[in-house]
Amino acid sequence: MAIVKCKECGKEISNNAAACPGCGANLPKKTKPLVWAVLAVVGMLVILAATRQSDPVKSATPNTPRPPDKQALQVALAREGANEIRKAMRDPDSLTFEFIGVNDTASVACFKYRSKNGYGGMANGALTIVNRKTMVRPEEYAKHCIPPLHDWTSAGN
Repeated sequence: MAIVKCKECGKEISNNAAACPGCGANLPKKTKPLVWAVLAVVGMLVILAATRQSDPVKSATPNTPRPPDKQALQVALAREGANEIRKAMRDPDSLTFEFIGVNDTASVACFKYRSKNGYGGMANGALTIVNRKTMVRPEEYAKHCIPPLHDWTSAGN
């Protein structure tokens, strides 16, 4: 219970009283916290609606994901192939890529690399990926890995 002053006569009265005992003026009713919370939420929604800008082009276009660009597809294929080669190595830390090339359509990827063999010596290797099919024979590399290829050697390291 708190003591407040009457707005009409200035006499001190309890805030729980319905009216002032001196002048009979009604005391203002207290606003409950729930009412304040509802008013705050409604106010924020009004402000958000007023400040929101609609883009007619954006609203007319459905939210369809953009297809990845050609360069992103090439890099993804180069990294995927390099990771597969790395997994197959006895000593993945010894692996160095001499060349990683990918064609325009990202359907062919060619890899030339060096790594340690089982005896500790360095060995050369070549791998070709054509339409997601892996080929390790040198003649496949010679057949499919013809210029122009985009150099993505940096994607393998």
